[in-house]
Amino acid sequence: ELQELVFLAHYDRDTERGNPRGGWAYVLTVRDLGRNMPAPVPASAGTRFVTWQQNWEGLGTESGDIDRVTDAIDELRGRASAALMELD
Repeated sequence: ELQELVFLAHYDRDTERGNPRGGWAYVLTVRDLGRNMPAPVPASAGTRFVTWQQNWEGLGTESGDIDRVTDAIDELRGRASAALMELD
């Protein structure tokens, strides 16, 4: 859902469904849940939080900001998926 919000904010400039302030709820929830996952997920969740904190205001205007945010989302998604696969 955060990825969708980011795309709506940046590419569609949809200020209702893509309001970057709404992304804070997702980022905070994932950071908190990530703390309960095996390494390296907690570090990635923390990195994504910091990346969001430093770049959310540029969504819709700064191409570097969306790149950093989506890279952090993708990194966390990959690490969380790998950690979940290892639980099997």
